[in-house]
Amino acid sequence: MNPQISIAKMAESMGLSTRQVQKYVKRLQELHKVARIGGRKVGEWKIIDEEYEGFFNSL
Repeated sequence: MNPQISIAKMAESMGLSTRQVQKYVKRLQELHKVARIGGRKVGEWKIIDEEYEGFFNSL
């Protein structure tokens, strides 16, 4: 919902530690499900799973 969200904000909204969220995000990156486009401060997260490619455009 918010591609510019930080790991700290993700952790806060889910009630998890930042370290746990970092582990989850790293695993998703290894599985090629998400990617970080840009830098830490001005970048954003992108879902790269082919199943969702163009899903919202078809609505």
